[in-house]
Amino acid sequence: MSITLHRAADELRTLFDQIDPETGELFEGFESARELVERKAIGCVAFLLEDGIEINSIKAYIKELTAKLKAREQRHDSLKGYLQHHMTEAGITEIKDERGIFKASLAVGRDEVVEIYDGAQLPQDCLREIPARYEVDKVLIKRAIKDGYTIPGARLARKDRLTIK
Repeated sequence: MSITLHRAADELRTLFDQIDPETGELFEGFESARELVERKAIGCVAFLLEDGIEINSIKAYIKELTAKLKAREQRHDSLKGYLQHHMTEAGITEIKDERGIFKASLAVGRDEVVEIYDGAQLPQDCLREIPARYEVDKVLIKRAIKDGYTIPGARLARKDRLTIK
């Protein structure tokens, strides 16, 4: 069975507890236990670095695919509008494939839509209220606490930071 970082660190903590408080003498095996924790931690760092590279690659690929998808959707919508425009101009309401596999139909004047050409002129009773969305402003809270204010439900805390390069 391979020892984990967690188990190695637990064993090292146990050895820490056994240090002689008067002399500060370390027990035998302390250094090797510490080296084992370091080796296991180095393995974790190596994995994190490799995993971070893969995560960034996946993000870049997603960004690239999203851009390609958006371009395809725009091209699709543009071509559909192009077809509709020219069918309207030519007075054509239906186009069929000679094999009967697909067709395009243009229903002239079929859909009713509301077009807003000047929203400022609309009466108040034609508007709906969309409630405001509230979210925590941590920068404001931090500044207020540092300025001596007490903010119920919030406090400043110090946390450790692990940097991997």
